[in-house]
Amino acid sequence: MRRLGIRAARRLKSFRPSGRSAGRSQPGQQAFSTPSKRLVSRAGSIGRAGVFGLLAVWGLLACSRAPEPVAAEVYAMGTLVQFTLYGTSPEQAAAAIRDSDAWLQAFGRDGWAFGDGELARLNAALGRGACMRVSPDLASQISRARALTIASGGRFDPAVGRLVALWGFDRAPRDPDRPFPQPAEIGALLPLPPMAEVTVSPTGEVCGPRGLFIDLGGIGKGYAVDRVVADLARRGIAAALVNAGGNLKTLGEPPGRPWRIGIRDPFKPGVMGSLTLVAGEAVSTSGDYERMFDYHGQRYHHILDPHTGLPVRGLHAVTVIHTEAALADAASTALFVAGPDAWRAVAVRLGIERALVVREDGGVEMTPAMVSRVRLTPAWALPRHPPADGS
Repeated sequence: MRRLGIRAARRLKSFRPSGRSAGRSQPGQQAFSTPSKRLVSRAGSIGRAGVFGLLAVWGLLACSRAPEPVAAEVYAMGTLVQFTLYGTSPEQAAAAIRDSDAWLQAFGRDGWAFGDGELARLNAALGRGACMRVSPDLASQISRARALTIASGGRFDPAVGRLVALWGFDRAPRDPDRPFPQPAEIGALLPLPPMAEVTVSPTGEVCGPRGLFIDLGGIGKGYAVDRVVADLARRGIAAALVNAGGNLKTLGEPPGRPWRIGIRDPFKPGVMGSLTLVAGEAVSTSGDYERMFDYHGQRYHHILDPHTGLPVRGLHAVTVIHTEAALADAASTALFVAGPDAWRAVAVRLGIERALVVREDGGVEMTPAMVSRVRLTPAWALPRHPPADGS
């Protein structure tokens, strides 16, 4: 395997996973590996444990005679961003990934709600009741997030930022000594200032209700994947897979067969099945296993209900396919929050035709259009999958 180095990515405080609405540090999908040339850009301080916590995602080659892809990893937005490029030279791939890395570093810094970047400054302004002019990228994200908040009936709501901080999910990993949120503290933050009242002018001036605190992590990684894949297409790259912490998107198709992605088992290490994608599709998974802690024997995870301020109950995982990665990112949260009784209705509201959910009892449900894309392992193909011991 040929290894070509590009400059080490800076490890920034950028898009740290903070509530599912703020993204995730572990992917919900895994693809089956094949030999590849690799361009590695990894922060030296990530360490073995951090890398082990991620399921690597690589493109699937049709056969051993097909040209080798070029693969790379960069550290951005608080996670590994993985590239697999086909139909390109190592030199062209290196140039594309360097440019993507530079953009991702700036994007992650400015899009993290709890740092000192652009979104953090906007939140400070909104807290004072002031407006602020922002960059085109941030303005675009806020506009899309507002629209999806309305379309989802508030199941996806970036206004959860203060709740995320109260629960301690503004840091990864969560500080184990952080006090457990008390009902009075949660109640003091509810109801959340309405994201639907945010306005974005043509010049990028953002205004909103006083005290609004926006956390865009639940759409940010998807937005970034859309942007990076579009840039790879403009460069003439024939086929690619980009994965940002479990938010995946494809460009074209690898030689000879479609993309096949592994779906993570929500109860134990490994996969519950595989998922077939076609050119231009994106996948996002939300799960209660991604970031959580135990308190008095009860598991509390990072996917918060914006109406109650509490971790959502009823589902273990939601996987969504759509051509827009940002929409898939937000929709997987919205369907999770909607729960076992309402997820189908919310999928219709958001225009999601392909979705898979795993209930707390281990049952698997899918939309009709998703069924032909999924191949479950034998254990998961049973009508009900019993949860693993201790789950």
